[in-house]
Amino acid sequence: MPVTTRRKHSFQMQTSPVTDPSVTRLETSIPPATSTSPESNKQQQEQTPARETLHRSQITPVEATAILNQQAFDISPIPDVEVSGIRKLQIASLSANEANEDAYAYDFLPDAVTKYSDTAKVRVQGEEKNWSFFAVYDGHYGPSTSTYLKSTLIPSLYTSLLTLYKSHLPAPPPTSQITTTIQSTFKSLDSTLVATITPQSTQGSCALLTFHDARHNLLFTACTGDSRCTLGKRLGPPKSTRWLSKPLSTDQNFSSNPSESARVRAEHPGEKDVILQNRLIGDLAVSRAFGNRRFKIPDEGKSTRNKRQYGVLRTPPYITAEPVVTVYEDVKDGDFVILATDGLWDFLSSEDAVALVGRWTDEHIHNSNHNSNSNKRRTRLTGSQEEIYVFENDDNVGVHLIRNALGGVRREKLLFTLGLEPGVNKAKKHRDDITVLAAFFGA
Repeated sequence: MPVTTRRKHSFQMQTSPVTDPSVTRLETSIPPATSTSPESNKQQQEQTPARETLHRSQITPVEATAILNQQAFDISPIPDVEVSGIRKLQIASLSANEANEDAYAYDFLPDAVTKYSDTAKVRVQGEEKNWSFFAVYDGHYGPSTSTYLKSTLIPSLYTSLLTLYKSHLPAPPPTSQITTTIQSTFKSLDSTLVATITPQSTQGSCALLTFHDARHNLLFTACTGDSRCTLGKRLGPPKSTRWLSKPLSTDQNFSSNPSESARVRAEHPGEKDVILQNRLIGDLAVSRAFGNRRFKIPDEGKSTRNKRQYGVLRTPPYITAEPVVTVYEDVKDGDFVILATDGLWDFLSSEDAVALVGRWTDEHIHNSNHNSNSNKRRTRLTGSQEEIYVFENDDNVGVHLIRNALGGVRREKLLFTLGLEPGVNKAKKHRDDITVLAAFFGA
């Protein structure tokens, strides 16, 4: 994607962990590259497989921590909190497949008032503000579709939202119109994607995206598939803090969402085999996704993986990329959002994840800024949470979540899981790719 020149506080979209110049990699026990040239380091990162020689039948706790941190990033710099409303952004990813099918993207871009305040046709005034976009993509049948989305979805949505907001300046558009614009952008991008046969269109991906309008304090979450977004909100006094977990998305699959199963069956009456064993025609587990051309285009059933399914795909499309969109209008300083692919949620509940992040923020954000003991904060956990989770000194909150999802106090389980080589008959037998993005709001 070409680099464009933007005004102050506008940042180029960041999508690739190994080529992102604004990412500060957390220190691990992996030996550093010998070259001090940024370009040489970049090339070495692109050519060297993640985890290199760390995978053996037995690994040590130090090696496990190094593996967890190899794709862990503290995103820096980011715009001032007064401009973006975002205080901190961290990302961590861990592959189970030989080629990680997950991807992520984020960007901080001038909002409509900032972008158009100097034009003659739109006479509005206001302090500079950013829109923040965060997304995780969970690919299936390969990484091509998720890789495509990480470079296309946010730019497409930004263009659509600018057009909408500009037509309503100086006021913001109704939230219903913002929701409709997000949905139509997702669907339009997918229609373009599946129009031709490519690896990006024949493979598939879920997409989970949040759009934060800092000027109007609006948080939109768009979910296509079964990645999940949850908001953490602090309750109680500092000495006995609890965290409320507020879901901002609903998993869209056939195993846990009866309404999605009912929707697909209603759209294909008389097709008794449309959902088999909680999968679309016995194959796809999610009910909404990008790509997956064979389930959307007539006469593409012959490309279905299981040849016995040919002839069953009678009335496509069977799935849609249209997201379910929620809006949250009460974001406060200290709140945070967790976006993660389903590999995390296979092992952690939303409530436990929020509690774990809340306890992590005590030491890594709140208490580090308060020297007085009277202002120190300690998140109160349930008895079971205290028993099964660990609180090691992980500087990255995504690493902290993945460590607890894959083992917690059961260290041997963690060491076994991380000691497996990525691959279908190796790590993939025990877990999925995992990607976690955490954004912290306000002061």
